[in-house]
Amino acid sequence: MVQGHTGLPGVTETARDVAFCAHTILQTTCSSPRCAPRSAVRGHPLVTGSAGIRFYAGAPICLEDGSRVGALCVLDRRPRKLGPEQLDILRHLAHAAAPRLEGRRAIQQLRETSGEMHYHATHDALTGVVNRSRV
Repeated sequence: MVQGHTGLPGVTETARDVAFCAHTILQTTCSSPRCAPRSAVRGHPLVTGSAGIRFYAGAPICLEDGSRVGALCVLDRRPRKLGPEQLDILRHLAHAAAPRLEGRRAIQQLRETSGEMHYHATHDALTGVVNRSRV
């Protein structure tokens, strides 16, 4: 049986400067998944605390413009090693997630633009007072 989970039980957030995914997002290329460097793991609260993380691998999620918007990651409480085929699958999954995030970004921009257009259409440009079309 395969189970998927979002987040870690008991962990509500991790500061960006110590998050495992931050190392993945900051890597220089969007083409290769990686494991968190040992220096990032040693003494990390998710490793030493109750979460007990012993494995992390992540692939950056990169949009068409090259911006990195997140990471698709695999965490486990058991030490693991991913083979080349598994790393390739992780990279392909991150690549597949990018268009969905790109679409969400576009929808958000459309909503913001629509709201701005509505405001300008119903308010006086100089005073900000509601114009006659809204009265």
